[in-house]
Amino acid sequence: MFKETRKQINLSERQYGAFVLAYLFEKGSAPPAIKEQKLSTYNRKALQTFRNDIIHNGYIPTARQVVEFGESIFTFIRGILSELQSENTKEALHTLQMKLIVDAQQQEKADATQCSVCMLNIHVAVQDSADSFRNGLERLEDYRKRDYYR
Repeated sequence: MFKETRKQINLSERQYGAFVLAYLFEKGSAPPAIKEQKLSTYNRKALQTFRNDIIHNGYIPTARQVVEFGESIFTFIRGILSELQSENTKEALHTLQMKLIVDAQQQEKADATQCSVCMLNIHVAVQDSADSFRNGLERLEDYRKRDYYR
């Protein structure tokens, strides 16, 4: 049911709107305001402006800009996951994770229960999750050097 519903919300603004409403219904308040965050490496413009300039206007970002943007998004998502872990949602998250694994196995994806490297994990405290976007990038580079992805 989740996959079918999500397909109907196919634009990023709609997906973000659905998240904001779900957060409001669950928590009784608006989520942290990520849209107002600015990028120092992009003339203090908003994250959304940066993203739109890349997607719609063909802007090629610098590596520093990509890392700053990634760090902002990573920190936002990790904060939300931490909130979920600190409440009575651990069982629901575990159920969701198991459902995703079973769905992947049913689609005959190899090794659906394993993940070599994860920058984010539903369970924030998991050892394999990166603690920052930059750290996650470094770990990915390390895995590439070891030929895990060749």
